[in-house]
This record gives sequence, C-alpha cells and structure tokens, in this order.
Amino acid sequence: MEFLQFVKEYWFLITLIISVITAGLYMLVFHVTPWDTYRQMSERKRAVATHLKLGKKLLDLGHYKQALAEYEHSLRLDPANPEALEGKRKADMFLQVDTVEWKPGEAVAYKDVFSSREDHHILHFMGILSEKIGDSEAALSYYEQARLAYQRANPDSQADYYAALFNIGWLKYSRKRFDEMAGCFEKMCQLAEFDYRGFHGRGYALYMKAVHLANADGAAAVAVLQQATDMLYSAQRYVPNILVINTDIGEVTRIIDPDFSIRSHQRAMDCIRQDELYNLHENQGTIFVTLLCSDHDVWLTNRQEKIAWVTYLLALDHYAKAKRFAAGDSAMFEHDRLVKEAEKYQETPGPRMLYDDQKIIMDRFLAGLASAGH
Repeated sequence: MEFLQFVKEYWFLITLIISVITAGLYMLVFHVTPWDTYRQMSERKRAVATHLKLGKKLLDLGHYKQALAEYEHSLRLDPANPEALEGKRKADMFLQVDTVEWKPGEAVAYKDVFSSREDHHILHFMGILSEKIGDSEAALSYYEQARLAYQRANPDSQADYYAALFNIGWLKYSRKRFDEMAGCFEKMCQLAEFDYRGFHGRGYALYMKAVHLANADGAAAVAVLQQATDMLYSAQRYVPNILVINTDIGEVTRIIDPDFSIRSHQRAMDCIRQDELYNLHENQGTIFVTLLCSDHDVWLTNRQEKIAWVTYLLALDHYAKAKRFAAGDSAMFEHDRLVKEAEKYQETPGPRMLYDDQKIIMDRFLAGLASAGH
C-alpha cells in the first residue's frame, strides 16, 4: 500500500525519469542527440545505406581500398553498424593479402585456415591466395607448381560472384574452352559496364575463337576478329597503365587496325620504361605467356626481357601495316629495325618465340582477309 501511495504522489516525477532513461537509451542505440531533427536522422540513415551499398559493390569488384573508405565513412555516421563493421573487416583482410610479400608456406597456411569457410567473399580470398602462391612459386622458379596454383578455382561455388567470374574466365582460357570463357566475361560486362576487365576478357575470348577458326575458315575467323577488335575498342577507354592489358589489346586489334595496335603497344612500352609505371605491382612481376602455335610457355622475368618482348610486338604491328594497307618499304623497314633492336635486349629465346608465334597467327589472318576479298 505504501508503494502504491508513493507512486500516486510522485507519478509525474517517475514518468519523467522513465522518459529520460528511454530517451537516453534511444540516443545511445541510434547515435542521435537531442538536437537532431527527424530530417537529420533520416538523412543520416540514407547516407549510411548509400555508403554500405557502395562499399559492398566495390568489395565485390575487388576495389578494396575504395570499399574500406566507404565502410569507414558508414562507421563515422553509425559506429555500431554490424554490416559496416563486417565489410571493414573483409576489406582489411583483402588489402592485407594483396600487399603482403608472400612465401609459399605462409600462403598455404592461410589457405588451410580459410578452406572450410563458405562465405563467397572468403572464396574470393581463396582465389587471391592461390594467385599469391603462384607468384611465390614462380619467384622460386617452380614454374609447374606456379601454373597449377594460378589455375586453382572453384567454379560451382563462385559462379555468380564478379571477382570469381574473372578467375573462372581465365581458367577456361587455360583449358581452351573459349565459349565458356566468353560467357564469364560477358556476364562481367553486364555487372560492371565501366570495368575494363570484362571487356578485355571477352575481347580476348573472341580473339582466341578467331585464332582457332583461322585454319578452317579464314573469312569466318576475320569476322570474329572484327568483333573482338570492336570489344577492345570499348575496353581501351577504361584501361589503366597495366602492361599485359595493353599488350593484349594490341595483339587482338593488330590485323584490323594496326595503328591502334601500335598505340597500345607504345603504352605498354611506357609501362616498362617509365619508372613510376614500372614500379606498379602489376608491371613488375613475372609475366607468363602460353604460346598458341606450340605447347611451350614463356616466362618474362625482368625488365629487359619485357622491353625485348614489346619491341618485337611493335615490329609485328608494322609488318601488319605493310601487309594490310600496302604501306610499302617504310613499314617493313621499321619492322626490320625493331626486330634488330629487340634482339639487343633479349637475354633468353622467350621474346623471339613469342614474336614467331604471333607472326604465324597473323599470317593466317592475312590469308583469311585475302580469301574474304579484303
């Protein structure tokens, strides 16, 4: 009875205390202050949602630094947001994997720890580890182990994940399944229309299809080659200063548009000769190239070998220009000059093997153009 009497006499004070406690809990949970207006709170929630959406998209595309920035922005607005905290953890993890100098044993240890996880981001993490293992094995000259590591993927569990489509597409390339390769990169183009990787991969898949058509049906091969060239015209708009991307674009477009190929290979040469570009991780590492007209592989391990390789590619561009457009003695003279220059740089037979391989393919396409009346 005394308690009821106390409540009756002090009901206003009790109600006020409960209201203050409730308001405090609300502010603590939702990170608002008494000075926030309803409009400000709504704008904050929308901003958090926007940064979370951007962070997830960037994480899926493999842009880890940008994804981390978006998640950190979300956390500044909402420090306890679980999605932002988890996204930040994943972005930090991927950045660590992408920047650490791996030794084979360390990479395998990480792979063993994460192999039981089923999260699709963890599966991409596994793909990065496989790449790091390959880099480490290649640095130790264990090229067969490196090749196997680069090919490791799990298509069934990663089929709808953007970064995994990239890995799977190039795995299909290594197995000469070019229609499936093109399908992976076509889906990438649909998911991210401004990302060069999808255009590059799809264009190269069409090029490989044209290469394998060239012996049987030269005219059909040239038609597919035109499609590949058109695709790489699109890729070129977004291509960064990455050596192998620019060499691929030049290789694919050489027959249809030799001048465009020359510009692409000149950009590739800039990636080697300019220190600020060559110091990029993508340009410094060992380059692995599979020959298309034989069963051999070529490894370009240092700067001088890469210069020899790209010089040979420029020579082939001028050869194509001479043959395609009757450019005459000047183009062939430039071809011969560049071949001699490349010979001065090469330390192993690899760059010349790549030149000979691409010249065989180019001659097949030239015969196809002739048969098609071009």
